[in-house]
Amino acid sequence: MASARKATKNQGAYCLVGARRREGVTRLFTRRLINSLVLEQEGAIITNVETVLEFVIDSEPLCYRLGTLGAAGEMTELTRIEAKFLSTEITGRFTGVYFALHALGAASLECQHFEVS
Repeated sequence: MASARKATKNQGAYCLVGARRREGVTRLFTRRLINSLVLEQEGAIITNVETVLEFVIDSEPLCYRLGTLGAAGEMTELTRIEAKFLSTEITGRFTGVYFALHALGAASLECQHFEVS
C-alpha cells in the first residue's frame, strides 16, 4: 500500500523585498534564493525612518515583480523572479506560492492594508 505523502513548505526558494537597518543606516534590499543560489542587492537609503513603506508584488503569468509603491501610485520595481524558479521542477517540493510579512531581530512591522487584485 502506498503511503500518503504529506505536502511540506519549501524554504529553499523565495524572493523578498524589505528594509533593514545596519550601522545606523536604513535601506531597502532584495534577496532571491533558489536552492543554493543567493542573489542579494542593496537598494535606496531611507533617510526618514518614520517613512511608511508600501511594498507591492505584481504577479504576472510568468514572473513576480517586487517593489515599492510611490506617492502617486507608481511601482518602482526592485527585483523580479521567474515563476518557474518557485516550482516543483526547480525546488523539488512545492505547495503553492505564499505571500507573507516577515520581521527579524528587534524589528516590528504592521500591515495596514492587504489587497489581491
